[in-house]
Amino acid sequence: MTALLVIGLILLLVGMARTAGEMSATLGDLAVRVDPGDQLIDIAAGDGRLYLTVRQADGGQAVIVLDADSGRRLGRLRLEAGE
Repeated sequence: MTALLVIGLILLLVGMARTAGEMSATLGDLAVRVDPGDQLIDIAAGDGRLYLTVRQADGGQAVIVLDADSGRRLGRLRLEAGE
């Protein structure tokens, strides 16, 4: 009975170590270029992308879209008031 408990504990620890190794990732330092005067409002993530909402120097807002894996800038969505 004791041997089964020891084997079970060992298997549990091995499983936890394996899962922790798969979950760890290193992003590193990424430089994200924003226009002068822009202020970061919010950051969101989804579908392998990062979405940075910024308030522009002229008072408008924009969303900068980045690839979450590489940090490459995919585009900038400028939000404009409609008529």
